[in-house]
Amino acid sequence: MDQPGKLARFRSSLVYDAVMRLPLAIWFAICASAVGQRLYADVAAAPVVDAKLVLDVAARVSGIAFILIIILALSVRLPAIARSAGVLPRVVAFGGTFSLTALALFDPVPHSLPVAIASLVFMCVGYAFACYTLVHLGRSLSMMAEARKLVTSGPYAIVRHPLYAAEAIASFGLLLQYLSIETVALWLFHLALQLWRITYEEKILCQTFPEYADYSLRVSRLLPST
Repeated sequence: MDQPGKLARFRSSLVYDAVMRLPLAIWFAICASAVGQRLYADVAAAPVVDAKLVLDVAARVSGIAFILIIILALSVRLPAIARSAGVLPRVVAFGGTFSLTALALFDPVPHSLPVAIASLVFMCVGYAFACYTLVHLGRSLSMMAEARKLVTSGPYAIVRHPLYAAEAIASFGLLLQYLSIETVALWLFHLALQLWRITYEEKILCQTFPEYADYSLRVSRLLPST
């Protein structure tokens, strides 16, 4: 029996893609529900409506929108036409996606009003740009190092990985709320995983789309070139 061939055909099937995205969609739905419930409780308990509360609501609503768009994109995404081989790219992608959730193990630290506002502004800007990027990416979203359809327009004409750039901005805002040596180390570890994840993604994109090499010469990776 051609077991490797059967496995390869199964991995390229719609059933495999559905099996892989279902746990992610369920997890993100749980996260969105938890954030929404916490937001409702905090707004209901707020003694006054001030600028900080408005920014806090905007930041968390942006985060919820980001999660909901991910769920939608996962539900309608195109089948992968190529995937990175081996276990390590998947482990790195998993770690990059979920490593920062470990911030929940730490208690928020007291901070001044300017730091609180800066935190919320970073989160608002990051999540808003992430939502815009996800909408533009559409059905090409991948969590693992996979190739679906090459997108080079919109935010992808500014940097090659705008979603990771946006997430870094939002995560920095979140970090400010838990600022300590340990949480900074965790955040830097998360960024290192994301950069490692990018190398796997770019490798599979180069192998799948010949035009990616020229695109990577014209457009910088994470920071807009001048």
